[in-house]
Amino acid sequence: MRRMITSVLAMAAYGVFGQTAPEFDTASVKMNAIHEVNGEGRPRSAINATPGYLTAQNATLSQYIQWAYNVQTFQVSGPAWIDSERYDISARSQGPAPKEQLRLMLQALLKDRFQLTLHRETKDMAGYALVVAKGGPKLHESTGEGEPVMKPNRSILTAERATLPWFAEVLTSPLHSPVVDQTGLTGRYDFTIDIAKYANPGMGPEEMAGALSECVQQELGLRIERRKLPLEVLVVDQAERIPRGN
Repeated sequence: MRRMITSVLAMAAYGVFGQTAPEFDTASVKMNAIHEVNGEGRPRSAINATPGYLTAQNATLSQYIQWAYNVQTFQVSGPAWIDSERYDISARSQGPAPKEQLRLMLQALLKDRFQLTLHRETKDMAGYALVVAKGGPKLHESTGEGEPVMKPNRSILTAERATLPWFAEVLTSPLHSPVVDQTGLTGRYDFTIDIAKYANPGMGPEEMAGALSECVQQELGLRIERRKLPLEVLVVDQAERIPRGN
């Protein structure tokens, strides 16, 4: 939830000081051509940001909303097509805007081109909490700088400069459920885990969740506990399937 709070605070700051939300200097928003033709052989979706530039290919409106508002997949709700139709975006700001400002610019762009309107709701969802296990964490503080990264090598996952909220988000995909960091640990850590010691390819989702929980507990001193979580969700009230002009 810290990622959503950051975005909300940034938007609030513009309102408090009476400033207009930032917008891109130039921007192109188009349907993904390959997807329109046959839907086959298209590249994976990608959203890339560098200071002052945002480029994206083959991404859904839901994915753009997730990036713009800094939320996870399960925190966006709307009509089915926002997860199926694909779009390409190329946008540039007047100066070398940082990522958080680019997020605000993308929010404005989505409102303009898709006529997007949404609201926030808090919903109770079944998910997992990442907590400290009995005996305490087995984590090593990172001395590196930069964004967190995860380097997979078959069953071995190596994390560098990882925050635990970021790691909780990484766990969301293999667990197929929301995962929220509730460890209270605020550092950055380097660690390696080997899921093959605890899992096998024939496991179902529930068995895999148990194996991953055992792996995290034994190797990192953390636990993954199933809980009912109150989570903030962005609900799409209105959006146009065809983006407006460039």
